[in-house]
Amino acid sequence: ATSRLSFIRTWRRGRLIRQREVHGVKSNLKVLLRMLSVSPYCRMPLRVHIFDASVRFDMLPQLEETRQLPAHIVVTQGTFDELEAVCA
Repeated sequence: ATSRLSFIRTWRRGRLIRQREVHGVKSNLKVLLRMLSVSPYCRMPLRVHIFDASVRFDMLPQLEETRQLPAHIVVTQGTFDELEAVCA
């Protein structure tokens, strides 16, 4: 089966380039988790706060990328007020 890729054309430094377009929460989470597992992000003391409980407890554990996160990166779930209390 062939996968169909969708591309976005953008200008960068005076020339046209193609970037792959990412769709949906699951795809965006995968991209975020991959970013957090590589340098320089893997060395930063970061926190991932998810507002939607179903994403945190149903979708996130099913993703392979979750198991590749550095142990020091904390994943939490809650409201914006709870996030604000942690960060303040």
